[in-house]
Amino acid sequence: MAAGPAMKTARYKFRDTAVRLLDRWVLIAGGGRSAELFDPRTEAFETVAGDLGHDYSFASATLLSNGDVVILGGYDDAMRNSDGVWRFRP
Repeated sequence: MAAGPAMKTARYKFRDTAVRLLDRWVLIAGGGRSAELFDPRTEAFETVAGDLGHDYSFASATLLSNGDVVILGGYDDAMRNSDGVWRFRP
């Protein structure tokens, strides 16, 4: 087993925000201020435009039937719970 490519942003506690999109890409939207997309064909990450406001840890992401992803919950670096909801549209 070998290490994969490096993400654009260091992340922590993001496992419930890694979501495979309908077009093969993988969205990673927690543990950092911005989201990233991973392309398994090229094994490369790219940063998604926008800012979550904090490095939300333990947030969750759900793929909707139309291909959008809803990201919610988690907590910030000061251990404050988030009441934010974000919608990613590919």
